[in-house]
Formats: sequence, structure tokens, C-alpha cells
Amino acid sequence: LYDFVKAYCKMGVQWNVNPKAGMVKSVTVVEKQSPLKQSNGGLQNVFKELSKIDQSSGKTAGLRHVTKDMKSKNNLKQPAAKIAKPVSGSTRKAKIQTKKQPVFALQGMKWSIDYQVNCTKTIEASEIDKRKTVYIHGCEGATIIVKGKCNTITIDNCKKTNVVFESVLATCEIVNSKSVKVQCNENAPTLSIDKTDGITIYIMKRDVIKNVKFVTAKSSEMNVSFPSADAEGDFIESALPEQYVHIIEKDKVSTSVSDLYSH
Repeated sequence: LYDFVKAYCKMGVQWNVNPKAGMVKSVTVVEKQSPLKQSNGGLQNVFKELSKIDQSSGKTAGLRHVTKDMKSKNNLKQPAAKIAKPVSGSTRKAKIQTKKQPVFALQGMKWSIDYQVNCTKTIEASEIDKRKTVYIHGCEGATIIVKGKCNTITIDNCKKTNVVFESVLATCEIVNSKSVKVQCNENAPTLSIDKTDGITIYIMKRDVIKNVKFVTAKSSEMNVSFPSADAEGDFIESALPEQYVHIIEKDKVSTSVSDLYSH
């Protein structure tokens, strides 16, 4: 009441001498309009102004508005997108790997036989001697024939490959290979097998068996076939040991072949 009198009765309360007319003169109160009502449109204009503000800091500028008919879930006539199948690592390697050029040539004192696949290659006796070496590399499903006597033969990284030779002066080495067969028709002082899985060696003469040494390391499924001592000359196939037993006695390590190869 104090605030009302202070605002509208600055001259004090005036009493009416006519009690029928009322005690206080009627005072016309001017209603103040709120700022929202004074502005055109009120809250609608406020939301319109907010919609004009780019709240993405320019990231969505220039993008088209997607209507309902443009959405894939509402477009039944549009065919479903095909999902690309992931390419496996082996397929990528197969595409990247290129076919290497096969080699069959005498390079100085070495015969190079590389990347021969499903074929037969022969080195004649007139093309080989005791000073020359033979290097067979990266062959698969091939048959290599070496006639005559050479210094050494090396079979490296071959698969399902057959090698037939007459004789070597030093050694025949098989390394990093799988499922290979080696046939010695005459003589081979040393046959070395290293990091090879699956190999069969054929010694064709009975009288040279005692002079052949087998040196093996990190290999498996090794077999040797040789003629028996009977008159019929049947071949005997025996496995080369790949399991050993080590014991310590008298401050020394003693090694013996596992009982698996005793029979």
C-alpha cells in the first residue's frame, strides 16, 4: 500500500466530502507492457533469430538440406547398396606376387636353374665337369637331371621337385625345401639336409652306401632308400632320426637316438 500511495497519490490521500461518491478518487493505472509484447512477434521472432545463427562454426556451410523423399529408408524403389567383401591378406599377397622368369643357364662355373615349374631340365655330361657347381632354386613340380660328375649340387627353396644326378665330388645340399626327392646313381660322399620338411634320398648302388654320410639339422620326415644285401636287390627304406636323447654323465653330455628309431 505504501508503494501504491507513493506512486499514484503524491499529493496525499484526498477525502471525498460526498460519502456516496466513494472514498478515493479513481486512479487510472497505466499497464506497462513487457518488452516481449512490445516487440513485433514476441517469442517467435526470438526463435527465428536463433535459427539464423550458424552453431557449427561454418562446418555445415554449403550442405544441402535432406528432405524426407531423399532418405533411403523412404525410397523403396532404390536398390539396396552392395557391401564390398573384405579382401583377405592372402589374396592381396597373391595379387602383388609376380611370376618370376625361369632361368636355365651356365653362368661362369655355376649352372643356375631357377623357378622351373612342372617341367624337366637336363644337363648333359658334355656340359658339366668336376669344377662346375649346380644351383637349383625356387623350383616347383620340376625334374632336374644332371648327367656326369660335378663338384657340388645345392637344392634351395624347392617344392615337390625331383633331382637325379650321377655323382658329386664334395656334397649334395638340400636346404629350405619341402617334399623333394633326390636320387644318386653313382657316388655322393656327403648329403646335407637343413631346414627341410619331407625328403627321400635314393642311393642306387649297394657298394657306396658305407661311404655316404648324412648331415641333418632342423629337418623332419627324412627317409633314405637303398638296395638290400640279398640277391634280389630289393630296396630298403629307413627313416633318418630326428629325435634324440641327451644325458649328462661324468661332466659330459652324451647323446643317443630315441627308442622310436630302434626297430
